[in-house]
Amino acid sequence: MNYKILFFDFEVFQNDWLVVFSDLEEKDIRVIHNDNQALIDVMSEPNVLFCGYNVKHYDNWIAQCIIAGGTPEIVKQMNDWIIDGNGGWDFPFVQGMK
Repeated sequence: MNYKILFFDFEVFQNDWLVVFSDLEEKDIRVIHNDNQALIDVMSEPNVLFCGYNVKHYDNWIAQCIIAGGTPEIVKQMNDWIIDGNGGWDFPFVQGMK
């Protein structure tokens, strides 16, 4: 089975978030800005491997917050929570999903 590899990175600002997906093989770049459904659509594509730097401790948690319906303000709170040294799994919004 062939897999597409997408590299990704999130940036979070006061009232905005964005993610960039880069397909090096196809030389394609996709930018998603404050669009939860567009993120869900990309991350639901079959046969895709998502790669990046620090995804385990940051980007995957930001993605989970957005996919769960987090507003840009909640995403910013999660960003600050993680940057302050807390684990994304302990963020109250994520804890409320259980």
